[in-house]
Amino acid sequence: MPRDNVVKYVKLALISKPYILESMKLGIVNYSALARMLHGEVERLSGRKLTQTAVKMAVLRASKELMDEGAGARKLALALVGSEIKVVDNLCVLSIDPGKTSSVLNLLRETLPKNRYLQLVQGVSATTIIGDEEFLGEIYNSLERRDVKQFLRRQSAIILTGSPEILTTPGVVSVVSMALSVRGINLTEVVSSYRDLIFVLGSDEAPRAYNIVRDLVISLKSLL
Repeated sequence: MPRDNVVKYVKLALISKPYILESMKLGIVNYSALARMLHGEVERLSGRKLTQTAVKMAVLRASKELMDEGAGARKLALALVGSEIKVVDNLCVLSIDPGKTSSVLNLLRETLPKNRYLQLVQGVSATTIIGDEEFLGEIYNSLERRDVKQFLRRQSAIILTGSPEILTTPGVVSVVSMALSVRGINLTEVVSSYRDLIFVLGSDEAPRAYNIVRDLVISLKSLL
């Protein structure tokens, strides 16, 4: 099998493991051990038996290509260091049928209290509103249950406001999301608004999530 094809399958295996890609960016990967770990998966993807040497060579080449394509750790640090981190509590997440978006928007315009947190995202399968739990609870009660896709109470938002580089640096959302997910924190919504990255999660996890994001930003300073 041509070497380029093996590299392609190694890339497929690595792209599904973002935690390994982040470790590569930090230069802390043992490539011999990585090749051994990926050997069976690359063989399954390629449909052929491969030598350990062939897989290792493909891993080295694929790693270099992926690192050249992506943002380095220093770029991520420049985008995130100095970010402001804020926690907003007493939120809920309401997802509704897209056909009800217009009527709910009219209701929001008529009744939304001043200075209340609100995010609205319209997707294909649903329109999702993130906002004050008491206020959105009233919206929820006014809807037919068949029009409600999801209603999550006791949510909080970790809002990370970065530098202008946060808008153009690949991997910023993934590195923060990964820092939270590998510690067992489930994100119910991830939203961006200009320089704000908004991570919505259960309120009971908010203090720990805040500390994780804060420590991540602090640790990135060492790369500058």
